[in-house]
Amino acid sequence: MLRIIAGNKKRKKLLAPDFDVSRPTKDRIKEAVFSIIQFDLKDAVFLDLFAGSGQMGIEALSRGAKKAFFVDENRSAIKIIEKNLRSCGFKNSDFAYVFCNSAENFLKNICIKFDIAFIDPPYKNKFEEKNLLELDKKMNPKSIIICETDSHEKLPSSFANFYFKKNYIYSKTRIIVYKNCLE
Repeated sequence: MLRIIAGNKKRKKLLAPDFDVSRPTKDRIKEAVFSIIQFDLKDAVFLDLFAGSGQMGIEALSRGAKKAFFVDENRSAIKIIEKNLRSCGFKNSDFAYVFCNSAENFLKNICIKFDIAFIDPPYKNKFEEKNLLELDKKMNPKSIIICETDSHEKLPSSFANFYFKKNYIYSKTRIIVYKNCLE
């Protein structure tokens, strides 16, 4: 069962796509991610890339993010995101935007700048460094990128304006935090 952990939608239950479509972030990992960004979240523009159920972006909105963008290329995941947004009262709002698109195409075509990006690609499909370089162009100064990966996956220690800040391992999951060095 997926649920919102904190904020104004605390304890709200969410739907999840089939496990062959998505691998939802576990509550323990979600809580760790939001502990990392808690002081950066208020009024932030949040990107939930490979959104699956949309739980990370919805959690961000519940905790005070100004806007959240949800991107997934799977149509059934998009339907679940829209249902979850509707059940939380975020659908048809000026602060929740849903895109059925590949991460690569979305990043090439979007003109928005983000403060926080959460990236959780399927573990078998690497989010390539070229996509990180494209994401760098879409991030504000002092922004944060958080990647959830398999604990064995290797990601660069830095790219473009981002440097490796912290690494967390939770069983088979790794959380990598990058910080923008631009002021």
